[in-house]
Amino acid sequence: MLSLAECASEQQLTPACIVGVLNGGKLPAQHFAAQFPTAQILFFKLQRQTSGSLKSSILSKVKKLPRPIINILRSLEMSLSIYIRRKSVLVDEDATSYFKEHLRLEKITEQSPIFLVDDAIDSGATLATLVESLKAAGVKRERIKVVAIVHTLSQPLITADFVKERGVLIRFPWSGDA
Repeated sequence: MLSLAECASEQQLTPACIVGVLNGGKLPAQHFAAQFPTAQILFFKLQRQTSGSLKSSILSKVKKLPRPIINILRSLEMSLSIYIRRKSVLVDEDATSYFKEHLRLEKITEQSPIFLVDDAIDSGATLATLVESLKAAGVKRERIKVVAIVHTLSQPLITADFVKERGVLIRFPWSGDA
């Protein structure tokens, strides 16, 4: 993750705030923030509408399949997710309230933006929703920089300003499908 922070530094960007997306973005955000000790760091967990018990039931069975089959199923899931969510990126009211309460908006400038950090961009729905929520909290879009370790798919809803890998599936130790 340090190389992503170095890229931001090379562009003379020093974040006023780093927002880590829980769960996957916590560790990358902490590593990113270590390079910018004056930045405010916040963490937010976006709860998407899913049928959790059904998903965990399916996950328990899928984990027993060979890894190549799991990779294909995950790619199909992400593609379907993008198709479904492309029309419905919404502002999350809880996120907007949280950002309004905790962000130091006066410190967010062109050279001191907000960095939104996650481990992976699959469909991009989580980050797109958080970007919309930051905008609703009063942050201009051009002040929001997105950072991710990987873009899993070629056309997510949102792309990272700083990304290490594109078009690969990385299984992070903290992921549910690791």
